Formats: sequence, structure tokens, C-alpha cells
Amino acid sequence: MDLIKILTILGTINSVIMGIIAFIYFNQSFYTIVSIVLPKVKYNDTNNKHSYAFLICARNEEKIIGNLIDSIYKQDYPSELMKVFVVCDNCSDNTKEEVIKHNAIAFERNNKEFVGKGYALDFGFNKILNEYSDFKFD
Repeated sequence: MDLIKILTILGTINSVIMGIIAFIYFNQSFYTIVSIVLPKVKYNDTNNKHSYAFLICARNEEKIIGNLIDSIYKQDYPSELMKVFVVCDNCSDNTKEEVIKHNAIAFERNNKEFVGKGYALDFGFNKILNEYSDFKFD
């Protein structure tokens, strides 16, 4: 192959790649502009309100668990229809105290034989079903 054919093929490949990049750029720009112009969708306050239970498994998370709980309660949804439950799984720090300080319900679990998230979730679901069955979470 001579040099002119190689340069022509490389030029064509370059043009195709630049076309793809330009398409992606303009596509993203379009969606960015649309998201700025269109109004934000807010929670529609209807009579059909659902109640939600949030179950979090935590192990030695005292430094960050408060931010997570606060971010759940800051959602655009009535906070009286949300309950946050945290399974403090084999914690050796002040995770439970932080959970309580941020208006969530703490379940303490200390089991060194059955360790892990699956066991903590099972523990948490059983506690919610047995102790908070009156709330009828969706």
C-alpha cells in the first residue's frame, strides 16, 4: 500500500471518530439545556400516601451514619411516613448513639458466630416485622 492510501484511510477513521465525539457532545449539551429549562418535578401530594421503612446495616459507622440518616429525612416526602432503622451489627464504637441522635431506630446485634450483612438484614427485617407491624410499611 502506498502512503496516500494509508493517509486517506487514517483520515476517514479520524473523521468518523470526530463525528461520534461531536454527536455525543451535542447530545449531552441538548439534555443539559432541557434539564435546566424544564421545571423540576416535585412530590405530588395525593391521598394515596405510602409509608416507607429504610433498613440500614452498619458496623462501626459512627462518623458517617448521621449524614446518611439526615439525607433520607431531607427527601421531598413527608417525614412522618418514613422510618429509618439501623442494625448496629457487632459495633465497637458509638454507632448506636449516633443513630438515636439522628432520630432513627437502632437495633443492636452482637453475634460473633454469624457475621455479615445477610445475617444483619435478616435480624433487622424480623425486628421490624415483629415490633413495628402496626405501621404497615409499603
